[in-house]
Amino acid sequence: SVVERKRDRLRAQPYLYETYRELEAAGTAAIAEHKARLFGLVGELLREGVARGEFRVRDEAAAFRLLRGATVRFHHPILVAETL
Repeated sequence: SVVERKRDRLRAQPYLYETYRELEAAGTAAIAEHKARLFGLVGELLREGVARGEFRVRDEAAAFRLLRGATVRFHHPILVAETL
């Protein structure tokens, strides 16, 4: 599962999550770029699912916000660490 993979990564490479926390606290451009890329992938998955008929949504922007909010605990390093 996603949680198990994140837990395994956190345990194997805790320094990566600590580095991310430090970068985020400093408000670096790298974090903004990472978030943009990550949420770009989420948006792409949503659009592809809609195009294939796998998802039916009335408002793609609202659906994207819902997906982003529902999955944040799986990709935000601080929340991943707290969850695990």
